[in-house]
Amino acid sequence: MTVVAIIQARSGSSRLPRKVLRSFCGKSMLGFLIDRLKLSRRLDKIVVATTEKGEDDAVVEVATQHDVASFRGSEDDVLGRFAAAADAHEASIVVRISADNPLIDPDIVDRVVDALDDRSVDHVSTFARPSYPYGVGCAAFTRATLNRAAAMATAPEDREHVEPIMLRDPKTRTRYLEAPRNLARPDIVVTVDTQEDFERIELLCWLLLQGCGTEFSVEAVIEVADRLSDSHFCAKVSQYRDFVEVLDFARLLRMKSKNIVLPTGAVLFSSENKASLCRSGRNTTIFDSVYLGGDINIGDNVWVGPNVHLDGYGGLTIGNNCDISAGVQIYTHVRDLSPCPELRVNRKSSLIYRSTNIGNGVYLGPNAVIEAGVTIGDGAIIGAFSLVRSDVPSGARFYGQPARLFESKK
Repeated sequence: MTVVAIIQARSGSSRLPRKVLRSFCGKSMLGFLIDRLKLSRRLDKIVVATTEKGEDDAVVEVATQHDVASFRGSEDDVLGRFAAAADAHEASIVVRISADNPLIDPDIVDRVVDALDDRSVDHVSTFARPSYPYGVGCAAFTRATLNRAAAMATAPEDREHVEPIMLRDPKTRTRYLEAPRNLARPDIVVTVDTQEDFERIELLCWLLLQGCGTEFSVEAVIEVADRLSDSHFCAKVSQYRDFVEVLDFARLLRMKSKNIVLPTGAVLFSSENKASLCRSGRNTTIFDSVYLGGDINIGDNVWVGPNVHLDGYGGLTIGNNCDISAGVQIYTHVRDLSPCPELRVNRKSSLIYRSTNIGNGVYLGPNAVIEAGVTIGDGAIIGAFSLVRSDVPSGARFYGQPARLFESKK
């Protein structure tokens, strides 16, 4: 049995011309969709079915670039195009995909195909109530069902579409897959029809990629869509894609998508969202009064004492076997003290981000302050109340304000 996904794609959309070729999160929208479908476990082939018009040479080129087949047929006779493509690629089961839906969910594709394993069914669709968000689902049918529909259809309106004739055919046994209760959100629409749709869904997808990578789930689509319904947050994403609150949400999403739980010995209570974003290793203890913000990576067997401030918005890495004493402050951003009035007024533009790196086996004494951009080498010791403004070599002991070399291991 050969399962073939056929993507209905053309560049001649009247409402949004060439939308399938537009840049969408670093790829063409069609290319993004193809890569999503490649995550399916049930698909044997992916075919892009486009028209014979010269303007759709670019559609064929995208298919070639993404190592999938293409098929060309009539622009108006979509049903005939599908049937001919299915015959050409010897499909047993055809999964119908619209190129307007770049956020197609590969798990739903697999669920639809699995349902067709039951030979008492000819046609399976997710477009029923309660349904998934509009644009993540699909339909599938046997090739025999498709060919029968193509033979029956004579009216132009039936040739322009694929499934309506199947639904009217008494010989076609259709099954609708309802969404689970937590995924039944037909009010969420993620299909691209207009310029406004494109901008909204590209923004949603960008945030999904920041949080989950390419293998994002329907649950994540729903969570991000709900978050973007907050106009205040949506404006932040649109204007400042590196805004602290946006990055925090994306990282929290990543933790959820990977089902990451805190290891035994990690104690994180206050500032729940930020605390849950910290990636910490085995046997690491973090007191409840610790402030955590941004992108923080903590190794194994690390002790982070009470009232510590860890600023990771410029990227903070703490190695294995470190002791971070009470009251320590580690920063990854500084304020530009330029006299320029514009910088003083615009808080965001006056911040400079620099990654800070703490090596393995480092001891930071109580109330030490580590400035942004500093690297502290393995085995170094920083004295209590020290202000570290420059890099510290491995094995060195630094004390003072500003901290200076007191002793270095030979």
